[in-house]
Amino acid sequence: MSMVCLAAYDSKGAIASTSCGPEETALATLRLNSGLPYIETQSAAFHDAHYVLNGKLENRPEGPAYLDGLTLKGVKTGSRVTIEGVEYTADGSDLELEFTLPGIYAVAVELWPYKKQEFIVEDKT
Repeated sequence: MSMVCLAAYDSKGAIASTSCGPEETALATLRLNSGLPYIETQSAAFHDAHYVLNGKLENRPEGPAYLDGLTLKGVKTGSRVTIEGVEYTADGSDLELEFTLPGIYAVAVELWPYKKQEFIVEDKT
């Protein structure tokens, strides 16, 4: 019996579930957990690292945003920016980060299919 890895994916290409093992077992397990389309992969696929594009497993690209002091640059339009649990939708412009109190803050940037980016920002003012 041959061994396979299968990855089910949604309409965006996001990995919904993966199953590896003997072909019949892997397929049965995948079908128990998902009715989504699937592809055969060389190894297990993971939602945070991979996606399906044109029927092929691809690595999710690194996000383009970067921190320059207290300015978040390279944030693409439509990105979800989360600052200390509060979500904003980016319009593509640079984001000047301002905080009411000095401290260390967590900032996350998400836009499919890019990998989630997380920044630790220290405001000393």
